[in-house]
Amino acid sequence: MYNGIIKGSKTIDFGTIILGMGVIEQNLPLVREQLGNYYGWIVMGIGVGIIVLRKMTTAPLGDK
Repeated sequence: MYNGIIKGSKTIDFGTIILGMGVIEQNLPLVREQLGNYYGWIVMGIGVGIIVLRKMTTAPLGDK
């Protein structure tokens, strides 16, 4: 079963993917032009938020 590559957490992996997508989109002028100047920053913020929330969680949701 997949347990996550980064810190053994699927949530952190997901947040990192979202963060990476934001970085890519922020640096592609065509995408930035079509989606607005702040779209990449918004996606990066979502990724960081997911990672922060996962760090605040001490146990998997299934163990509640």
